[in-house]
Amino acid sequence: MNRCLAAIVLAAAVASGCRSQPPDEPPDAGMPPVPESRIVAVSPADRALEASRRPTFEWRLPPSVEAPSLVSFTLAEAGNGPAPVEDEARQKRLAFASGLHSSSPTGIDPWDPPAGCVLTGDLTDLDQLSPQTWHRWSVRAVSDTDSAQADFYFRTRAHPATPGT
Repeated sequence: MNRCLAAIVLAAAVASGCRSQPPDEPPDAGMPPVPESRIVAVSPADRALEASRRPTFEWRLPPSVEAPSLVSFTLAEAGNGPAPVEDEARQKRLAFASGLHSSSPTGIDPWDPPAGCVLTGDLTDLDQLSPQTWHRWSVRAVSDTDSAQADFYFRTRAHPATPGT
């Protein structure tokens, strides 16, 4: 009798755990992906370590500002500790670039800025960035209907960007 009772209990337990219908689809299955609503860092990636000391910067704009009337870029030193200093007031601004919307709305090489770009700051006198230092880079884009801004961080590597420097 105990075996019979155990078999019934086991059968009931197995049956209650089985599904007779296919699993429910996730709520967004079959829907197209939602477009990015923010600026995305391409290079250097956000929180990248061992980045070049002479980086070029690339980003993707969200659809709401993909035809911008203004794009600006900012670069600042954010400390050399284990994590970046995120308080902007304690960072050292190195560069500000404006006028990127017409010639280069998705990137800048601050050592060779595109025509039409106005680049100011201490970076104009530097051959490369400080070694093993956190940096914050920001992009702001404005279109006729919307605006977007994003901050990203990276840490430079120890060795020079170019031989002999």
